[in-house]
Amino acid sequence: MKWWRQLIQSNNQWEYDVAQPPLVYTTTIGGQRHRVVSVATKEGTWFAFDAATGRPFHERVKVIDRVEHPPLRPGEPVTVFPSSLGG
Repeated sequence: MKWWRQLIQSNNQWEYDVAQPPLVYTTTIGGQRHRVVSVATKEGTWFAFDAATGRPFHERVKVIDRVEHPPLRPGEPVTVFPSSLGG
């Protein structure tokens, strides 16, 4: 193992852990090619790290603003947010 990162706080009562394997890809950032590891958590937070060093490009980027379900109303569409069951 070359590096690691703790993505979720120690007190993870809601199980907002990582729901999928990290993605590893090559992309252009600031005009330069980089090998990147990106991963999202069930709490709607996204991370991107340099694959070689583990240095963060983007850390704790909130991709979903709300983390609770809205009230359900019969006959109306539902927007789903992460919950204790996951994203």
